Amino acid sequence: MIKIIERFSNIISLKKKQFKCTNGINGSIDKLKGNKVSIHRINRHFFLTISEDRAIYKDYEDWKYLQTVKGHPNEFEKLWKITKDKQHKVWNFVEIKKVDNVLDIGFRDGFNLKELKTKCSNVIGIDVNRHAIDHAIELGCQAFQEDIQQQTHFEDNSFDVIIMCDVLEHCFSPENALKECNRLLKHDARMIIEVPFENEFDKNILHGHSSLFKNKVIFEEILINFKFVILKKDLSDKTRNLYVVFKNAD
Repeated sequence: MIKIIERFSNIISLKKKQFKCTNGINGSIDKLKGNKVSIHRINRHFFLTISEDRAIYKDYEDWKYLQTVKGHPNEFEKLWKITKDKQHKVWNFVEIKKVDNVLDIGFRDGFNLKELKTKCSNVIGIDVNRHAIDHAIELGCQAFQEDIQQQTHFEDNSFDVIIMCDVLEHCFSPENALKECNRLLKHDARMIIEVPFENEFDKNILHGHSSLFKNKVIFEEILINFKFVILKKDLSDKTRNLYVVFKNAD
């Protein structure tokens, strides 16, 4: 079970207008009493407590299930075709070098790991989805079923680059994830983060979003609190904000 180490806001009840009941993405959301909601996704029901910036699951296994239902083997090729151009944009933005030892967190399909192998000396992927791990290994890649919110098996200061795109908004505890990334990065190494700025929970919960980052002020304060220095950013698309940061040696 994940132990949440830190909170940036207190849990509060949402006003009725702040949460919209919705259907879609093979599921539905229903408003319950107070700040409680019920989610139906595929063949399971979940009950969540909604705070100003967090969707709190009853337990870790419920959270994990919603992160993996989209990652089935018959979807991997389709996912790669959709995300390939975006992946190359990310690699170019963080300036992947041949000498880099790279960790890709939440890689999802494995095709990106295979292609990234041609651009750097070593690349390793971690994901909570067992199907993604098996597929990546079949493609000849290094991959481990691990959760960045928990301590991974890697040693301190292991990586020159960490890629964490479309991950933090899904995290049960973004604080744990950033703490572990800080441990894994070499001093003055680079990490690229892609995260949406969202003001409320709606259908994004059906996508597995568990945390809201409402604007750059809030998000950049979080990065600073976890000893990261911002090198550059691209905020041209608020649903796909890109940050390159490095670990503050202090």
